[in-house]
Amino acid sequence: MTFDEYFKCNELKGRLDNIYFMDNGKYEQVPNARCHTTPEEQKHDTSVDRILIARRFVYFGTNNVDVPSSFLDFIPRARTYCFADGERVDAFINWVFSHGSGMAGKPHKPLMPSSTVLVEISKASLS
Repeated sequence: MTFDEYFKCNELKGRLDNIYFMDNGKYEQVPNARCHTTPEEQKHDTSVDRILIARRFVYFGTNNVDVPSSFLDFIPRARTYCFADGERVDAFINWVFSHGSGMAGKPHKPLMPSSTVLVEISKASLS
């Protein structure tokens, strides 16, 4: 889907990364965006008008992950694409999900809580 389709999708409203909408043929960012707020980040984000939505994913974040050498030749180093046969793709997907799913590491740029977000602080984190 495009950024504008993502922005207009009721099922996906309220997500922290749902911040771009089309205005007079140009992408604009919502004024209360909490991430990707620099011009460089915005240009990078909207350089390709596609959104990847996944229900099942692994986000490694700042965790160092030793990728097996058998996969290194087809893992893109940036936002791009590559070609691989189905068996290698299946093996790679199985390897990725052997680490679990969802958030497996802390974000590179964690967001500070905003005044409109409730934050739970446990007693354990205060000691």
